[in-house]
Amino acid sequence: MKNDWENPYQTPEVLLEPEREYLATRVCFWPKIWIIVQLLVVVVGIGLSVATIFSIIGTGVVLSLAGIVTAICAYRLRLRWGIVLGASAPLFSVFIFALINIMEWSPRDAELPVPMMASVYLVGALILSFGSLIEIRSREKSEAANAIESLTEH
Repeated sequence: MKNDWENPYQTPEVLLEPEREYLATRVCFWPKIWIIVQLLVVVVGIGLSVATIFSIIGTGVVLSLAGIVTAICAYRLRLRWGIVLGASAPLFSVFIFALINIMEWSPRDAELPVPMMASVYLVGALILSFGSLIEIRSREKSEAANAIESLTEH
């Protein structure tokens, strides 16, 4: 027998559209933030290395840390492009450090090649970032679909 009285506190039968998007985007929030932070560190690092080459000491460390955090966030969500992007940052920093030491460059010797290599790295990081963001977007769509299915089953 159906009761005509509706409980105002009962859960809705259909999940509302804004809630679907919230459930999906909440999962992938931090990888997006750290991808953007990593790209900003590269851009700022290039600008600072053109101004003064000694800035690469600090920006290399910051880039490595941002990359490690990006890789960890991406690994937790199994985002392959994000893992590669995050891992590329400390590898690039170590590469520049090793190259300067192996070639025995003075700061004056490193003034031109380091910003040029960083610019090439920026192009590669942009490609990896776009791949990561596309992967995140598809993950968000699938998470939204999974959330809808799991909520409608109950």
